[in-house]
Parts: sequence; structure tokens; C-alpha cells
Amino acid sequence: MRNFRQNIFNTEAIVVRINNFGESDRLINIITPKNGLIRGIAKGAKKPKSRIGGHLDLLKFIKLSVKINKNLATFNQTETLNSFNGFRNNLSRMSRGIYMGEIAEKLSVEGAENIGLFDLLVKSLHFLEKTNNFELITRWYELNSLKVSGFSPELNMCVETGKEIQPGNHLFSSDKGGIVDINAKPSDGTSLIPASMNTIKLLRHLNKFEWKDPYKVLVDNQTLYNSKRILREYIHFIIGNPIKSEYFMDEIFHKEKI
Repeated sequence: MRNFRQNIFNTEAIVVRINNFGESDRLINIITPKNGLIRGIAKGAKKPKSRIGGHLDLLKFIKLSVKINKNLATFNQTETLNSFNGFRNNLSRMSRGIYMGEIAEKLSVEGAENIGLFDLLVKSLHFLEKTNNFELITRWYELNSLKVSGFSPELNMCVETGKEIQPGNHLFSSDKGGIVDINAKPSDGTSLIPASMNTIKLLRHLNKFEWKDPYKVLVDNQTLYNSKRILREYIHFIIGNPIKSEYFMDEIFHKEKI
């Protein structure tokens, strides 16, 4: 879907994907607040003396000029607003930043405004520079990216019965979009994931508060794992396929645990 309001405009953006193209050009995907995902080409960006190449780096927060063409947009006149240098030399932080960027890319529509998702990505990359709680900030971003994109899971009412979820261990259904009461398990073969009471509490907390609040929360590893499983499977369901960068992120995570 391509429905851009203007053919030439200036915009803030986050670079979420880069591919080399030919000898001197780069194909670049950016996320913008008012025009969603834009796929474009930066001509000459690979040349050593390029004026724009250094700004069009992965996960940089930039301002640039965009010209919408029939196929790929053309990018010019770039300037860097924030390089997020706080995580560029740290694989754990960088891998999670790439993962966040890919989720934003998959949830964005070309030419469609999504200021909430853009602001969330910028804010999350900023937090990622400073926090050491990588798992929790990732869960917070996953849940809130779904929320601002209109896919917030139902965490308070049973999606099977419509009744309020009572304290206890329950289930989560990705295709029904939320918590299923343990006593209302459907018999239609719906895939269900265990959702412990602590996991439901954590998801509700992350869904409600700004990052400064969940940052103070002490969470056991099992609850973090359960919330990760629920959110990841739900994101896969919404997007239609796995997030490619999650494999790199998981590999770094497991190596650091050894």
C-alpha cells in the first residue's frame, strides 16, 4: 500500500534496514512518524566521500529529504539527530535494537501515519542505551508496539467468555488475541500457551506504565521467559511470520549466559 500525501517532503526517520545495491548505492528502509514505512535508494551512499552515507546507518535517528517515485523513493540531504552510540559497541544492546527496528518495520504500512509507533521506537532505543535490563525493556517494547499499532492483547477479560479474569493461572490464545480462563478452554483445537498469575501481572504492568516504572520491577526468570513466549508467538501471529533478527538476538543472549 502506497498512499503518500506529498511527492517531496522532509521528515524525521529511523533507519531499520540497509542493503547494498550495485557498486555505489544502498537500498534503505526507514520508519517515519507521518508516512510510516518508506523504502528507498540512497545513490552514491557507499562512496567514501558521500555526504549522506554516514548518516544512513542502521538505527540512526535522522532527518532527511524524501522524493517519492513510482517504485523506490530517493533519499537526500540527511542529517543525524541521534546516533545512539550508547549501544553500537555492545552486541546485546545492538541486537535488541535491530529486533525493535524490525518489529516497527513489520507493523508499519507504507504511507500510513503511525506517530505512536515511531515515538515508541525512538524512546526505546534511547532507553536501550542506558538500561542493563535487556529482557524487560524488550518485553515492554514488544507489548507497547502492539498496543500503539492496534493489536493490544486482552489481558483483563477472558476472550472466550467475555468475563473478567480472576487471579490465578490461565492460558493465552494468539489467534483469539488474549487471555483464556483456565476453566473456559475451547475445544476447537486453538493453540494455547500457559499464562501464570505472575506472567499476567507482569504483562498488565508493562502494558500500563512507562518504562521508568517497570524498570523498578523485580521479575524472576521463569516469569520473564513465559512473557517472552506469549509475546513472541502473538507477534508472529499478527505479522504472519517470525522476526528474522530474533535468532541473532537469542544467540547473543544464550552466549552471555554461558
